Parts: sequence; C-alpha cells; structure tokens
Amino acid sequence: MQQPSDRRRACNPDGRSWPIGAPASQDSFPLSKAVTLEEQILEAIDDILRVSAGLQSFLSLLDLQSDTIPQGIGLHALLLPLKQQLDESADRLQALV
Repeated sequence: MQQPSDRRRACNPDGRSWPIGAPASQDSFPLSKAVTLEEQILEAIDDILRVSAGLQSFLSLLDLQSDTIPQGIGLHALLLPLKQQLDESADRLQALV
C-alpha cells in the first residue's frame, strides 16, 4: 500500500497541496476579492478566457506541427470542441453582466 507521501499531489495557486482524488476543502483555495455577483462573474469570465487562450495557443501549435506529429490531428479534434464550449460559456456569462 502506498504511503500518503508517495501519492501524487495536486496544488492550488498558493502552493498548498492535497492527494489527487481527495476532495479539496473549501479553505484550500484563496478567497476571492470579488464582492458582488457581477465581480465574481467577471472573474470567472477572465479565468475561462485565459484557459481558452491557452487552448488556442496549443491548437495553433498542433496546426503548425500536424505534418510531423500525426497524433496532432486527433488531439486537435478532441480539444477544439472543448475550446468552443469554453468560448460559448464565456459569452453566456458576459451576457449576464
């Protein structure tokens, strides 16, 4: 049986960690500075757009290397719908504020 210290761990933004698969307690994440619902929605939109931009960069890299890495086409096909869903979610949230 693995010792807890041998298990893989996930980290939150402030560097604290917990075993992967273990539920993170509410106090594991720093409290948001957003006060109003609108500010919280805007923060969520920013987070979604950052992830979407990262996915777009990765998709562009896959496009550039599609001739040399045949698996890139499959990865692109899997990731593009996820990026589109993120973009649609950001648009729906933006319409709320």
